Amino acid sequence: MQTKSAEILVLDMVAYPGNTKPEDYANRQCNGWAEWMPDDVTFTLNRWHWKVSSKRASQCPYVLFTYGGVVRTVAMLVGLDGPFPEYDQKGQPAERWAVRGEVVLPGAKDPVYERWHGKPRPEGLENRTPVNYVTMQV
Repeated sequence: MQTKSAEILVLDMVAYPGNTKPEDYANRQCNGWAEWMPDDVTFTLNRWHWKVSSKRASQCPYVLFTYGGVVRTVAMLVGLDGPFPEYDQKGQPAERWAVRGEVVLPGAKDPVYERWHGKPRPEGLENRTPVNYVTMQV
């Protein structure tokens, strides 16, 4: 199989399920990750509310969701939904996006899934933002 270099979207989930979301345009009751959550549930609960560059993110073939420094869910990115209007902590308008994708499941023989799922997130993501991009072979 021939590989190519591509930029991958890496989203760090910071909440644990059970956190109440009082004003959530996706009507979610919670988000985050827990050991009992299957990958499709993790994706559904966490695909919303990201401050991404729509132009840059839409070019990424994959999105990795991480929690606690480990890749928990891998999905093939097929698009973005949004923008959804929101306000930042200073009360300034901010656009948020939802990723749209197909969750890669065990047994799919997908090289990105096999390389990353359940393993430490990619190195070099030392900044403190929950949205990162990393170039890798796909």
